[in-house]
Amino acid sequence: MVIQSPKIENSNHSQRGAIAMGIDTQPRQRHHRRLITFLLPLVLTVLGLVLTQTRGFSAPPGTPANPKASPATTAVLRYLTALSNGQMPGVISGQMSGHGDGLVKEFAIEIEALHQQTGKWPGILAIDYEFDQRYSREQLSAANRILIDYWKQGGLIALNWGPVNPWNDKGNWPFDFDFNASLDFNELMTPGSPVYAKWQASLARVADALTELRDAGVVVLWRPFNEMNGFWFWWGTASYPNDPEPFKRLYRQQFDYFTKERHLDNLLWVYSTNHYATCEGRGQLRCQPVAWAYPGDDVVDVIGGTAYGNDMRVADYADYLKFKKPLALAEFSPQPKTPNFNNAVYIDRLAKNYPKFAYWTTWGGPWALTQFPGAKELLNDPRVLNRGDLRWQRFQPKS
Repeated sequence: MVIQSPKIENSNHSQRGAIAMGIDTQPRQRHHRRLITFLLPLVLTVLGLVLTQTRGFSAPPGTPANPKASPATTAVLRYLTALSNGQMPGVISGQMSGHGDGLVKEFAIEIEALHQQTGKWPGILAIDYEFDQRYSREQLSAANRILIDYWKQGGLIALNWGPVNPWNDKGNWPFDFDFNASLDFNELMTPGSPVYAKWQASLARVADALTELRDAGVVVLWRPFNEMNGFWFWWGTASYPNDPEPFKRLYRQQFDYFTKERHLDNLLWVYSTNHYATCEGRGQLRCQPVAWAYPGDDVVDVIGGTAYGNDMRVADYADYLKFKKPLALAEFSPQPKTPNFNNAVYIDRLAKNYPKFAYWTTWGGPWALTQFPGAKELLNDPRVLNRGDLRWQRFQPKS
């Protein structure tokens, strides 16, 4: 059956005739307006759910793992989800800049120098809270002052935590891990064990520094135990080559302590692996697939990948998509001192091959953006979002 709509001119004529005859048309118009007012939100909600489901994310999007996450933390995650879904255009730029209070010196060398070269500030400022050595609370506070200022200027903050080996107090760089060491992660979670108190002190020291950022309103992309599916860090597969459960318990111990005891509601938890498909083993040591040590959806907000090399190949990209979380290229760079390499090639490769990445972060030192030509073209590409371009505030939850 075909229903024909009345012509507009006939409708106007009929309305004028009704008025001339003394018939009140207002109730009908009010009824129509009420009907539209009632149906429109339902239609928009259904449409939003359809779009969300077809893009591979559950509804509502951007729900933090921490149920008590701050409104700003929730807004940043929703923004990253929208970027990863393609509902918002662009990819956020990021630059790593030192470890601990090394940021005080590295900021001028890498971040300010990058601004001088390009006229842009990267959207994300990233550092490692530890990695090469154990930094004191005062040293982390010195780094925090720069991080807080960068946040207030419109940037986002990403923090790695590659903790110093609690058994021997050695840093993770240069790589000197004893691959034959037999480490029992249960000792880190068992009161009275030789390293328990030392591990708890490390967690408390880092939590104190993160509390300082929380109190300043800073949202942190928190990336602990990076590349856990590789064998070169003490928390990786060299310690537990065939069983990821001890790592999962270690990750969850930190999550519970930070969220439930320390109330660090400003953290977005980034599960960040090394590439598996192109990983070369060493003797009996092997990498594991990216999902091998995944601790669970309830303690992870963002999935981060790693890619080093001039060809920008993210070998495990299809596996990252299976997590149904916003994605990030949390660590990448070309090979140092590569002749004729140009940073500008990255944006086309990202847009064409890996469109789901919400942000990328280049490693520092000889891998930094300033070490290669093309940084200006890269950061000035309209598809790249720098500090000042970020729009996470519009995703603030309604009170």
